[in-house]
Amino acid sequence: MPGAGASGGSGGGGGCGGKPGQGGGAGGSSIALVSIGAQLTFDSCTLQAGNGGNGGAGGDLQPGGTGGLAGQAGVGAFGSKPGCPGGQGGIGGNGGLGGGGTGGHALALAYTGLSPTLSEDSRMAQGAAGAGGPGGGGDMASNSGSAGIASAEQEFP
Repeated sequence: MPGAGASGGSGGGGGCGGKPGQGGGAGGSSIALVSIGAQLTFDSCTLQAGNGGNGGAGGDLQPGGTGGLAGQAGVGAFGSKPGCPGGQGGIGGNGGLGGGGTGGHALALAYTGLSPTLSEDSRMAQGAAGAGGPGGGGDMASNSGSAGIASAEQEFP
């Protein structure tokens, strides 16, 4: 008997998206002295900060989940042709790569308010700032962390 057949099966549901990679942790900072709103005078002093720590690596992505099963074909009735099965669901998208952590700071003095006064025989010195951590999956070009700051003095809000 010519004519319409049974309905086809529905397609399977798409897979779940993967979780993103975790961001890398920040590197530790080395700050010799923090002054919050104080008026300081240094006489024959040395403020020496060490090196900032490197930022941590970003985490790798999680792949997307498997798609759902295909729907079953419709059964032909009263001489009509059977329907076709539905398609399997697609694979879910991958999660994003985690960004690298920011490098730690190396500051001899961090302050708010007035800049401290130093005598001629006082000195401030700091080590190197920490490097930014690499992005997840070794992706250093687009999602690596920024380097820390190395400075004798750093005013902050």
